Amino acid sequence: MADSVRIVAKKGPAWGRRPEGRAFTRAVEDLVEDVATTLHGHATDGVVRGRSEWPPLAAMTVAMKGHNKPLVDSGDFLRAIEMRRDGTTATVGVHGGRGSKGQELGLVAIVMENGATVRVTDRMRGWFLVKGFPLSPATEFIRIPARPVFGPAMKETDEEMDRIIGDHVGEMMEAAFGA
Repeated sequence: MADSVRIVAKKGPAWGRRPEGRAFTRAVEDLVEDVATTLHGHATDGVVRGRSEWPPLAAMTVAMKGHNKPLVDSGDFLRAIEMRRDGTTATVGVHGGRGSKGQELGLVAIVMENGATVRVTDRMRGWFLVKGFPLSPATEFIRIPARPVFGPAMKETDEEMDRIIGDHVGEMMEAAFGA
């Protein structure tokens, strides 16, 4: 279960020891940033547009929200998707925080990515009743289907890797070999 994707370029033994090694490290850092930026773009675009493979929201959810788009009520989740980079490591994901309704956004990311089955409590029954959507006494669980954000974004980024790496090969070759 993940609420983020980590991108790591493992350092070689000579990176950073000589001027050309430092230049190569900078070139790799640029590559990692480009991959992370691309991944971040695909993740946020997927949230904004929705994904065709996502199952539709339940009729009750649409009625409560007033629309049929997941994750667009307040924009909290979208704003929580961040890219963090430290040298040759980058992470794209939801790094914690709470939404405007108090929801833990990292948990929202995990549920979106994997789905969840939630046991119905008396308190939940009361909440649905107050909202005008009483649950059947036979309803014991609510199933939230997976609507993955990071998996599809990673696949889209992977499909662009040849281009992304190609954009940086010259810089890396020049740094490594002075070409």
